[in-house]
Order: sequence, then C-alpha cells, then structure tokens
Amino acid sequence: MMSKQKKKLFLLLGIFVALVALYFAVIVPLVESGMIPVETNPPETVEGEVIGLNDRYMIYPQVERKGISSLKVENAHGSYEFYQDKNGAFQLRGLEGVAYDQTKFANLVTSVGYPLAKVKVVDNATDEELENFGLLTPRAYWTLTTTAGKTYRVAVGYDLLTGGGYYVMLDGRRSVYVLDSTLEDGVLASVEYMTSCILITGLSQESYLVMDNFTIQRNGETFIRISQVPESERVNDQALLENVISYPAGYYPNEELYYEVLFSYIEYTGNSVLHLNPTSEEDLACGLPDMHAEDAESAAYRVSFEVAGEPVILYFSEKQPNNTYNVVSSLFPEKIVSVSADSCKYLEKDLLSWLARYPFQQWIVTVSAMEIRGAGADVKFNLYHGRDKEGNGTLEVRSSTGKYIPNADVTNFRQFYRTLLSVKIEDYVPMTAEEIAALTADEANCLLSFTITNLKGQDTVYKFYPYSGSGRRALMTVNGHGEFYVLTDLVEKIASDANKVLAGLDVNSYAKD
Repeated sequence: MMSKQKKKLFLLLGIFVALVALYFAVIVPLVESGMIPVETNPPETVEGEVIGLNDRYMIYPQVERKGISSLKVENAHGSYEFYQDKNGAFQLRGLEGVAYDQTKFANLVTSVGYPLAKVKVVDNATDEELENFGLLTPRAYWTLTTTAGKTYRVAVGYDLLTGGGYYVMLDGRRSVYVLDSTLEDGVLASVEYMTSCILITGLSQESYLVMDNFTIQRNGETFIRISQVPESERVNDQALLENVISYPAGYYPNEELYYEVLFSYIEYTGNSVLHLNPTSEEDLACGLPDMHAEDAESAAYRVSFEVAGEPVILYFSEKQPNNTYNVVSSLFPEKIVSVSADSCKYLEKDLLSWLARYPFQQWIVTVSAMEIRGAGADVKFNLYHGRDKEGNGTLEVRSSTGKYIPNADVTNFRQFYRTLLSVKIEDYVPMTAEEIAALTADEANCLLSFTITNLKGQDTVYKFYPYSGSGRRALMTVNGHGEFYVLTDLVEKIASDANKVLAGLDVNSYAKD
C-alpha cells in the first residue's frame, strides 16, 4: 500500500499541474488582452523618442497626413517629393500634372508618419556598427517636414538577414532601429512606381452610347473604323444605337467583340509606369513614335475614338518579349505605361473577327426595295409598310412590273428574306488583291448582284463571283469591296427563292433547293 507521504506528494503535484494549466489557459490571455493590468517599467528613451504601441519605440512623434508639409524620398532610383498645396491636396513636385497612386501614397504616409520600430538595436552606435548596418552609406533617405516646421530626416540601411525589416537611423541621433518591410513600397520605390498606371478615366458603363469613330491603325495604315450611324440617317428610328464598319465600308461589326473592347476602356489601367516625361530617345527605345514630334501617327498600333466629340488616342508599341505593350495615352501624355498583352488581344485580331458573319443585317421594316439580277433571276421587289386598325405593322410587296404579291404570299416573301439572312461569311478568299481586282473587273464573272434599298433611299450592293474550281465558293463584295467568300449554294438559292415568290410557289428558307 502507498504510504500517506506519497499520497500527499502526488496530491501536491496534481495541484501544481492544475495551477500551471490555469495560468497559461486563463491568466496569460487576460494579461495579454489588457483585462488584468500588469505594472511594468516603460523603456528608457533618448531625446526625441516616444513610446508607441506595446511599449515599442517610435523614432519621432506621429505625424498625420494633414500635418505633412512635404515628404521627400531619395533612393537608388533617384528622388521625388510630395508636397501639400494650398488646397490641402498633395502634389508631386515638378510633376504636378501627373496622377499618383492614392493607395501607395497612403501607405507611404502611414509608414513614415508613424515610425514605430520593431526594436531598437543600439544607442550611440559606433562607425563600425553603423557600417555593419549599412548606415554609413545609406541606401535611401526620407525627409518629412511638418506643417509646424519640424523636419525629420531618416537614413535607411541594410535589410535584416532574416528579412522583414530594415535598419534605420534619424539624423542627429546615433540610435539604430528596425522598421518593417513596408518601406519597400515607398521609400525604396521609384517615382514611376508611385504614379498611377491609369490611361483612360472618366468613362462610365453607359459611355458606349457616345463613343464613336473607333479606329485601329497598324503602322500608320487604317485597319478598321467603326462608326455610329447618325440619328438622322438611321433606318430604324427606334434604335438606340446603329453601328457600321465605315472602313472598309459596307459591313456590320461583331458587336460582342466591339462592346467588349469599348467596355475595357472604362478606367483603363496598365501594370506599371515605365517613364515619366519621357524623352524622344525613351519613346523610341520603348518602341513608340517620338511623341515630341508633330506627327506621331506611325505607332505599331494606334487606337482612337471619340467620346461626345472629344478625341482619345492610345499609341501602342509592338508586343514586347515579356508579353506586354508599351502605351502612351493622349489623356496622360507625360507617361509610358506597360500594359498586359492579355488585356488587348483585339489588336492582333484579323478583320474577319471584327465582322458580323451574317452580312444581311437590315430589318425588313427598314427596307423599301430589293433587286436581284443573275443566276436565272431578274426581279425587283418594292416593299410598302403600314399599320392596320389595331396599330400592327403591315407589309405589301409588288414586283417591278407592278405585280401585287398577295397577302398569303407575303409570308412566302418573308421566308425568302430569311434566305438572305442565312447567308454567312465563311472565310477569306485564297486570292491576292490583284487576283480579286482582276476577277471583279469583268462583270461577266458576276454570278449574282443583289441590291437592298433602305427607307432613306440608301443602297447597299452585294455581288458574288465564283472563283473555285468546284464552283462551291463565291467571293462576296459589299459596295465594291470584298475579300471573303460565301457558299455558292446559298447565292443561287437567293435567285431561286426570288423566282418562287414571283411564281407563287412555296419558299422554304431552310431547304437547299
């Protein structure tokens, strides 16, 4: 049996373990939370030091943003200085027209305005010690001047071998402190890093309503231009917008792609600023035209558009090896900005990608006449639009001979119109520009000519020229321009279905004939 003394010893040991557990589980958290006050002696300070959070040293008293008169940074990249103007706003000295990154500036103000040290390493450091900390030849300085006229100049030395901080020293005091790594994002950064990468600003989600004459030039040559049809010329008076490819003329845009591009310009921002107030040499080195020259049209890519009549221009370099473009905006000409190539893939898209693949886009209610010549057809339809007593739209169709198309056959005519809408641009013709010109120069080569006249009296002329050995493909021109082909079967069906309408025969827009 266990002796009484051993029982007593085990009892005392159990109580001790329980008390230790209680201390760490309850007492320590309460002390750390401040719920149980603990009397400690505050650290000793030298003149100018103050004690901040958790009894940590502050190199100098906190300076709030509004209390800063100026803040100058000097580092390996050069120097820059923020100052507070008479309106209380901060400006970059000498770069007053340049927008800076508000978040980065706020972080800089926090890191130098509240210089809370992680630890004080040494007081009255020797030259040898300062050399070991990188403070005899500092890597950077910041100079903060308060609105009260007090100036603090701080040197930044080496970073800690373990990372996470830098050795610093205040001018006039040989105490060495460690500040955290937030210095990297301001005191050790370039002025380019501090400036905003924004290229276009001030646009809203509805800006596409007033954006017009969107143009891409490649090496000085116009590639495509998309324009709004003026309200007075719109065939659909109810349409909020009507866009057309004004160069090369006669096509309709792929609006999904077009609006995707326009929407990307709302607060259009790059990755980084490469140069501020670039020289001619820096422009050219970045693959951009000399922006100091009168003619800056020769960019690899030049994108322009108008917003409520005001022009916006973006100049792009060729794609860079790091999958970026260098860009200058007419809104912020004082900086060259690097932009991810993934954000502007449209620059390299071919013309076909920009087109609506179905070229006949007119609503039937906007058409006044259509004329078909060739492939066994020679007919013109005149369309008359009206309203019945209930206000519903009505349609009457007559041939060029005056023959009235009965109402029952108007439905047939609508099927014929669906045939038109089904014609699809397939791809580029495998022909040179010279070969296309030779083919279209002789009208005897034309399989079919098809003209649509809208309610404004404007004609759009489509012509089709078979070119392949099999005869299955036909070059399509729109108002004399063309480089794409459609299937010949669909072209022949247009003529066939037009004749069926005249003859009162059923038209099936889905059948191949």
